[in-house]
Amino acid sequence: MRQTDLEHLQQLMPAAELGQISRSDVSFIFMSVREEARGMPLLRDVGDCIAHRQRTKGTSYQYVTEFVAHFRQTATHGGTFKIDLFFPIESILAQLHDVLRKAGVEYDSVRVDRHSEQWARLLASVLAGTRFDLDMAHCELVHEPQPHLVIQFLEDINGVLRIPTSVAIGVPAFVDSPRL
Repeated sequence: MRQTDLEHLQQLMPAAELGQISRSDVSFIFMSVREEARGMPLLRDVGDCIAHRQRTKGTSYQYVTEFVAHFRQTATHGGTFKIDLFFPIESILAQLHDVLRKAGVEYDSVRVDRHSEQWARLLASVLAGTRFDLDMAHCELVHEPQPHLVIQFLEDINGVLRIPTSVAIGVPAFVDSPRL
């Protein structure tokens, strides 16, 4: 991590403790730690999604691919449909704290975690527009009215559930009971 980025991170974190961070601050933070997030695929992928809006690899691409296949299988043949969060904010913040601690950035992570809903809202805003074009569907992260992943299948699904290509489906992305 560049020294100037490290210094800027140290300046930002007291404001983060108070919940006084902006969309650009969140973008900077995740872009700054991207290269340091080795062994933390979720945190690394957040930075990659900010850097590359069209995803063709990474944790998020794998999640979307598996999720869409599972959704299609369940809609076609029935069964139990399970939704796991796309970017669980608690896990992202835990990994962020670990990287920042290792880099020597001093702040109170508990105070930052108190503002997890704000982090989720800002991160959703930063990541809005990230696209995943799969063989069977187009998917995009959107921010309004709540952060979610929109899935639009490229061909009609006929089965237990009929989903025409004109219908987009939204699933939670950051928190499982959004109050954002």
